[in-house]
Amino acid sequence: MRPAAWRSLATLPVLCLGAEPLRPLSAQATRAPTRPDTAAKTTEVVAGAHYAAGWFHRLLLGAHYRDLWTTRLRVEVLDLTTYAGGLTPSLCGGRRETKSLRLVAGNGRAYVFRPVDKDPTLALPPELRATFVRDLIQDQISSAHPGAPLVVAPLLDAARILNAEPRIFVLPNDRRLAGFDCAKPGALGMIEERPTVGPDNDVAWAGAADLATTKKLFEHLERDSRNRVDSRAYLAARLMDVLIGDWDRHQDQWRWARFDSAGMRWWRPIPRDRDQAFARLDGVLVWLTGFYWPQLIGFGDDYPSIWRLTYAGEVPDRRLLQDLEKPVWDSVGRVLQARVTDSVIDAAVRRLPPEYCRKNGADLTRALRRRRDHLPQITNRYYALLAQVVEVQGTDQPDLAEIERLAGGRVSVRLSPGAGGAPFYQRTFNRRETDEIRVYLEGGDDRAVVRGSDGSGPLVLVIGGGGDDELVDSARAGRTRFYDDGKQDRFVTVHGTSVDRAHYVEPPVDSSTLGQPRDWGSRWMPLTWAGYTPDLGLFVGAGADGTGYDFRDQDLGSGGPVVPAGFGGLVFGAGKDGVLYVLGKGNFGKTKAADIVASPFFLAAPTAQEAAAELLRRRDRWGITS
Repeated sequence: MRPAAWRSLATLPVLCLGAEPLRPLSAQATRAPTRPDTAAKTTEVVAGAHYAAGWFHRLLLGAHYRDLWTTRLRVEVLDLTTYAGGLTPSLCGGRRETKSLRLVAGNGRAYVFRPVDKDPTLALPPELRATFVRDLIQDQISSAHPGAPLVVAPLLDAARILNAEPRIFVLPNDRRLAGFDCAKPGALGMIEERPTVGPDNDVAWAGAADLATTKKLFEHLERDSRNRVDSRAYLAARLMDVLIGDWDRHQDQWRWARFDSAGMRWWRPIPRDRDQAFARLDGVLVWLTGFYWPQLIGFGDDYPSIWRLTYAGEVPDRRLLQDLEKPVWDSVGRVLQARVTDSVIDAAVRRLPPEYCRKNGADLTRALRRRRDHLPQITNRYYALLAQVVEVQGTDQPDLAEIERLAGGRVSVRLSPGAGGAPFYQRTFNRRETDEIRVYLEGGDDRAVVRGSDGSGPLVLVIGGGGDDELVDSARAGRTRFYDDGKQDRFVTVHGTSVDRAHYVEPPVDSSTLGQPRDWGSRWMPLTWAGYTPDLGLFVGAGADGTGYDFRDQDLGSGGPVVPAGFGGLVFGAGKDGVLYVLGKGNFGKTKAADIVASPFFLAAPTAQEAAAELLRRRDRWGITS
């Protein structure tokens, strides 16, 4: 966008008329409407008066969206008798911060009502739930935009992504809600249809044949290669997450709808729970927290670190986007950019309650337009992040993996059913984008063949599964490593092929993320310290702690001298243990144990003598002379 256009956009007026009904877009044919059936009764409500704060509180803990949370607005009262043909409360659901009320409509469809304000108590360890920490976390709920889901739905419609349309209501004082502790009369919240499978396995949602959680989807993919993910649809959904700045896209934020075609079971994503779209994470302490919890990243006119913005969703991303080559990413990004027009953004922002729209509509419109205009650039960064180390997953059936080293440092990977048939995975990698390719064969009696003559491509790792596998490397060049500990496995190798038959126990899968400990890339975090000793006086320091990760070696540690500002001595901080060493009086080469001080905050060496010995070892490693 040209600078002149950008300046005019900053003062663009937004016409805020209230929550107008969504116009019928092409994507809306895939979901049921949730229109009220009668004229509505309304009431005035404040979403979160307890988030009001003074200037110093805002400086440290963030201004966030406190002005919206404390704004009085007029909202419809939910009529359980008439809405969607009549609603019957069934049970309380939700987990962690969100307590939800599930309801069943007269036609059997399921709905869910989620309060706008959240309670973080259950997300905290029991010992912290009655402390100031709970109040601190509760205060940070104000970083969420209280009307965000209303804006996101029409944007997803325009992008043709499956979703459920939310509507904002106040719960009524209705005797049918008695006994449900998740349903407080007068609570402000949003109701939407909940994708679910009925008691007779009837899926009355978007014409799908079945629905699944992400955990169940992974099981389907491992069990049978006829289960396929519509990875283009998932990429479109993730790029929309990036556009709206929704950082909280972990595996439980998705449902998957199955559509059968030509003997294949295609699974399409249904994103849900849009609490963190447009999140505003400002404040000095909140900014510092982001160094240790990188996923805490706010929404603004410009895109932040793509690694931080997509951090929470890296497990499904690294599993479900790895068959798409760069031209596909470019194409999906351009299509989304064309579909999310200025008029689409304007209409989406007008879905906010008029009281919110008048205060935030212009800023939100400006940010969305600017981010839309720069979608191709962030798409490039997103692709580059995932392309560095790629994991290719086979199935528990017998699979055939064909890996060919092509000219120009390219590597082609194709996975097909062992009994024959079309490939269920196929992609060509480029050495300029990818450093390492890991092919997991999973269960079944699998066969992998590596061939070709150009050895300049990425490192290839083939990891056998539980069956009796045959791993063949006939390539005349290139780096290939085989990993399999089965007794009946067969290896055919050439010079330079690495074979590892050692037994390896996979680390457990984290039930909350569905991921295992990180084994790729690296991470750096800042360190700070301050202290006082009689010999050295007052000293302060700052440094960085880095951790490298590699295949089957999740923590490579880090190292290197860090020389911070200080008084009375030279301060060293190094290594994954975070130990702080302070060089006191005397020549470096003749340092005495008494002159070495280990910081109490980052203490790892049990004695001063061991600290001194470690310092001298690192001196030699770094080539420091006295």
